[in-house]
Amino acid sequence: MNTKLIATDLDGTLLNEVSQISPRNLAAIRRARQLGIQVVIATGRVAEQGRAYSREAGLEDGYLISSNGARLERLDSGEVLFEETLSQRIAIESVKIFREYPTLFYKVYCSAISLCEERIRPWLENTPFGQHLASIYAFAEHFVPDIIAALQKEQLPVIKMIICSEKEAELAEVTRRITALDELETTRSGITNMEFMAKGVTKGRALERLCCRLGIAREETIALGDSYNDQAMLEFAGTGVFMPNGIPQVRAAADYVTLPNSQDGFAHALEELVFARL
Repeated sequence: MNTKLIATDLDGTLLNEVSQISPRNLAAIRRARQLGIQVVIATGRVAEQGRAYSREAGLEDGYLISSNGARLERLDSGEVLFEETLSQRIAIESVKIFREYPTLFYKVYCSAISLCEERIRPWLENTPFGQHLASIYAFAEHFVPDIIAALQKEQLPVIKMIICSEKEAELAEVTRRITALDELETTRSGITNMEFMAKGVTKGRALERLCCRLGIAREETIALGDSYNDQAMLEFAGTGVFMPNGIPQVRAAADYVTLPNSQDGFAHALEELVFARL
């Protein structure tokens, strides 16, 4: 079947090692669009960041899947087609648990803002792992004295929560305690983090809902990704493409292995799977 939709992860997939879309990848997107193929960014990042990369890629008239599939929106009109949120009770109880671990980074993502607590700022600024996280997560403008108070005062809807730790045992313990509160969807985009969303939220489910809306069969889709939070999307798509710079355990969910993101693996996959078959 002809390809009608291509869904791509950002970090480790469409973006190179310095978080940029390379000229070759941009050219591949433009060619796909010229062929009438819908190209959709599907990211674990929040919508604001996904929109910025969509604009850079020339996809501002299409769709965006963000927050690991918790949100789907039309970019031209700003219409939110769906947004799955966690209950405030679960978010508040989770933050109480997070606070028990002095070396645990935690962040709560809401529809329009993401929140960190002032109490972890010294650790972020003065420890090697904290400084590493500071280079990854854009959080400085979102520090608040008390996340729970902010959630209660503003009645903010929570889309996802993330924790990071160098200690695998700590991640496992906190995850066990959080998931005991309620049925939640868990995933990770790296070996030092864990993310929590409402039950059933995955990039694969969001892609399925978008395909139903557009009348596109799953066999007419390609999905590209590199990490655990891409696995459901790779399994759903007609052709799942794995980035070899990614998590090895995710490889089994894919049908094709492309080049690493540092070698324009996104463009290479489209050249081999789409353009070469015209």
